[in-house]
Amino acid sequence: MSCQDEDGDVQGNMVASLLIILISTGLLLYWFRYMCLLILGTQAKREYSQEVACENGLHFAELQCVLDETRGEALALLAGWMERDYRVLNRLLGAGGAQDEANFERVFLAADFKAMGAWFRLTRRFSETAARKALLERSKIIQHLANSLGEREAQESAA
Repeated sequence: MSCQDEDGDVQGNMVASLLIILISTGLLLYWFRYMCLLILGTQAKREYSQEVACENGLHFAELQCVLDETRGEALALLAGWMERDYRVLNRLLGAGGAQDEANFERVFLAADFKAMGAWFRLTRRFSETAARKALLERSKIIQHLANSLGEREAQESAA
């Protein structure tokens, strides 16, 4: 076997390895997005998010209503309010002992919240539609977390 054949084999193996890595990464990202959207799509037996928002001064419900009409730099202001709501909810959720399933959801949703924040910052200069979609998903994450907090508080008060 000549030296050129060995070099070709090494390059072929590197290309195949790179292709496998790229495909695996793509599938992992697809699975992650699917899981996040599946979590956000679950319907609660009772909706607590509005009550939690009122009790804790959260603004995500109002932000969802005005998101379609918001343009330009005002989108960044909405993103700031969502960051605040998210921090408040994380602090409140961290105060109580949550179940394993809730922790699993929170880890996924925290990663999705950060990813949608990065996507918002990347797209807001080029596509307000994409930026709005990112903010809408962030507000749905906040709504889901608020509902989880309300469910936990209802269970604790019933016990």
